Amino acid sequence: MDILNLCSRVPFPPKDGGTIGVWTLIENLEKIGDKITVFALNTNKHYIDVENVKDQLPENVELIAWAINTDLKWNLALKNLLFSKLPYNSERFFNAEYNHRLKELLKKKHFDIVQIESPNMGFYIPTIRKYSKAKIVARTANVENEIWQRVANAEKNTIKRIYYKILAKRMRQHEISVLQNSDAFLSVTPKDLSYFLEKLEGKKHIASAVIPTGVNAETIVNSIEEKELADFFFIGALDWIPNQEGVIWFLDNVWKEFAEKNPKKYFHIAGRYAPKSFVSLLEKYKNVVYHGEIPDANTFMRQYPVMIVPLLSGSGMRVKIIEAMANGALVISTSIGAEGIGAKNNENIFLADSGEEFIDIMTKLSENKELIHKIRTEALELVKSDFSNEQIAYKLHNFFENLINK
Repeated sequence: MDILNLCSRVPFPPKDGGTIGVWTLIENLEKIGDKITVFALNTNKHYIDVENVKDQLPENVELIAWAINTDLKWNLALKNLLFSKLPYNSERFFNAEYNHRLKELLKKKHFDIVQIESPNMGFYIPTIRKYSKAKIVARTANVENEIWQRVANAEKNTIKRIYYKILAKRMRQHEISVLQNSDAFLSVTPKDLSYFLEKLEGKKHIASAVIPTGVNAETIVNSIEEKELADFFFIGALDWIPNQEGVIWFLDNVWKEFAEKNPKKYFHIAGRYAPKSFVSLLEKYKNVVYHGEIPDANTFMRQYPVMIVPLLSGSGMRVKIIEAMANGALVISTSIGAEGIGAKNNENIFLADSGEEFIDIMTKLSENKELIHKIRTEALELVKSDFSNEQIAYKLHNFFENLINK
């Protein structure tokens, strides 16, 4: 099967939840025998020198990139607000030259499937329809409009709150439009799938499937080792607003009080692209260690025993929770942070939605080692049964085959 994957950023090397979600599917479909061409926008924010990584790619994966500047520009944002009905954060990803090169690629090569990373790459659907007979499959990593609606609800600045609400409304319309114009779509969680199917009801019958982000077998620990539950950690992309807000909320509402009572415990924070203002803010908190971008996430997660996921907004699934569980870590998360994973409170994860609940769980961790071992073991079993990349890739391959043969 020949697959063209249109990405809003270069997915290799995979270093965060977004690129991991895209790349693991590509990598494991290639292992099955599919041939994949990746045509990605190479944004200045996440720029990759593609020539330097091509020798690391699997044999049947071709990576093509087109440089584009997607920096937020206030004059263009204002123009968009006044004269467009499209969400500005997606509109930035349309590029005329990329569109032209896509046309040439489609004329030159045959593809069975064109998978687009929705909603940012949805602007290229008309070109795909015109120059290819391939089935178009939109992959939704989350419900983007829900994220912006939650950000709006939490925003105290009135002007920003109004703008975020407008953005959420436009994004909702754009997301549904992209799906309506596709032949099928993929969601990473059952919750996201149900949301989109409900919005599409009566508009168009469209094939769909839940294709979560998983982990490769070689990264999963064989068994749970006993650990002294001393330190806590957070890992995630720190240019993402929900991650920034969640970490600061945790520091203010949980860590301040907890660290005063537990001066020998530390909170380790790792992630890429943290703004200088965010890093400076971390310095005022006791026993907080900022690591910045780390060379290997798996090594980091095995070094510290307890993962904190303090998300107050967001959608989709947190890939890092699955990775942490695969590495044997204990996870304490808000309900929103754990959405889409199917984890159960007090069985394979701890859930906390208030500062008091976080503190209570963190304080009691050292008091019941048997329960902790059980939860970590059950979490590992959840990963092995539901989040094996090899099994997920076969499911997606079969979904593509059925779509082609319709």
